[in-house]
Amino acid sequence: MTTFSRQFHNIIPSFLCLTGITIVLCIGCRSTAAQGSSTVTRYSPLTRIRFFPATGQAAGMKGGRFTGSITSATNDFEELVRIEKDVVEGQWNEVVVTGKPLYRFLKYEAQPNTGAAIAEIEFYSGDRKLTGTAFSTVPGDGKTPDAAFDGKTDTTFSAKEVNQQYVGIDLGSAAQVEPVVLSQKGGTYPAPFRLTLSTPTPGAAVRYSWNGEVPREDSGVEYKEPVEIKESGILIAQAFAPGLTRSVPVVTAYRIGASNKPKRL
Repeated sequence: MTTFSRQFHNIIPSFLCLTGITIVLCIGCRSTAAQGSSTVTRYSPLTRIRFFPATGQAAGMKGGRFTGSITSATNDFEELVRIEKDVVEGQWNEVVVTGKPLYRFLKYEAQPNTGAAIAEIEFYSGDRKLTGTAFSTVPGDGKTPDAAFDGKTDTTFSAKEVNQQYVGIDLGSAAQVEPVVLSQKGGTYPAPFRLTLSTPTPGAAVRYSWNGEVPREDSGVEYKEPVEIKESGILIAQAFAPGLTRSVPVVTAYRIGASNKPKRL
């Protein structure tokens, strides 16, 4: 179960006690609204990562890992690949990523006592090097996260602190499917109704679940026609498109029947 799934199951009971909530982002996540561009760059899944150690820091990189998230630069990261072999000083090293989808936020999470010191990182989707906006934990004096993605092996990033540090890139909203839009907001309804689901992203498919797990490309129900909401529960919807990061899940609670709110005297 992923980090997001664990968090989701922890908050289900609170949803059922409320009269309608729609959540697009988990706590601490950033908006994934589109930037309004009609040109969309498509990618294949993440396939490999090249990296160049900072001088004298190769040994400390072993055991570090590369992770990805669809929600933000700080939350819900899943491991893509761990650096299992010794890292060679003074040259490019490479790890292969298999069986993982594309993520909007990609980062290197360093081993303790290393400060995430690194000269260069390159994330690849097939033969295409991914680009984006660099981010990190608090950089050390005179350092910036851009140094790890500027193509220069003689510039380095390192964090101000030495433990639990990272540096990565945000591919941007254009690389991600926009969240699912619901025709009816969460809340209490007197009778069953039909709910339509859509996404502004051209060519994207919507999948949903009812009182279940967050849907993936091969799970949940593919949306093809309006959904009959006949009883109280929680709908989770997510959108997918080839070559794009899946959308952030939309979690919405519906209550069918009389409201449990106390009547005013």
